[in-house]
Amino acid sequence: MAVLSAVILLGWLTQSGSSSEGSALWRAVSSELPFTENIPSQLHHPRQQDHHANKTALEWEDWLFNESSLRNASIDGDWGHIGPNGLSPSIGLRQRFDQLSMLLGELNEQELRQLISSLAQHELGGLSESVMLLWDQYNTLSETKLYTTFDINNPDQLKALFDERQLARHRILGEETTKVFFAQEDALLVETIQKLKHPPQEQTRPLLAMPATNVNAEEWNQLRIEKFGEEAAKRLAVLDQEEKDWAQSIVRAQSKWNQLKAQPELSELQLQGIYQQWLQENFPSKDHLRVKSLVGI
Repeated sequence: MAVLSAVILLGWLTQSGSSSEGSALWRAVSSELPFTENIPSQLHHPRQQDHHANKTALEWEDWLFNESSLRNASIDGDWGHIGPNGLSPSIGLRQRFDQLSMLLGELNEQELRQLISSLAQHELGGLSESVMLLWDQYNTLSETKLYTTFDINNPDQLKALFDERQLARHRILGEETTKVFFAQEDALLVETIQKLKHPPQEQTRPLLAMPATNVNAEEWNQLRIEKFGEEAAKRLAVLDQEEKDWAQSIVRAQSKWNQLKAQPELSELQLQGIYQQWLQENFPSKDHLRVKSLVGI
């Protein structure tokens, strides 16, 4: 159980928030960075200073769906919920923000904001102002530095890190938007911290989870067969391998984030964009929010 909890936590520290920063930001900076030979080739695009100037909403849509790196993708999420009191945030809005952020590099920050504003205004009219307010707040949050260090063996310190993140979210986004954007991953983290504080007794999970060390896999599998039957033992073996593979993938995700953070020439926004591109290449889309949440981005 401790291994699974550690994996979940590392996943949280590798993601915060979310399907939450992509390839496109490289276009604005690649010509000035000395290490761009390490960046995937699709991130290298020559900048055209006036290429996107004064586009209409229809022209932005045409560029997005026919020329951009998202041209073969469907657009995630939604623009929020529309009610009698106007527009309110949704998890779908955060997912859409995260996906469109991957265009940084193909677009600079100002152009990306113009794209989102044009698309939202085309669909929502005056309610697009609420979308752009949330977009600006979400970007401010992504650039906020946290000071509590991460220690996977110290659930109290993990709780302190979670509390610091929540304070920043509430201050920038407000309590309601924070709940809508991050409730799912926060619930997972709180549950994991509790499991680390109060791990279940081993006898409550007999022969289900393979011990992390000093295990003869063949003997363990035989015990499972005797206890649960051959089919159940096979399914448990598959789960063992999936847990092992996930743990290794999270270690790689953490290592990649640490590697990028060690490059002082990268801004926070650049870090997130490169990391989102790496996630896109190494994890299915459904796992992006989980991984980023576990890394605290």
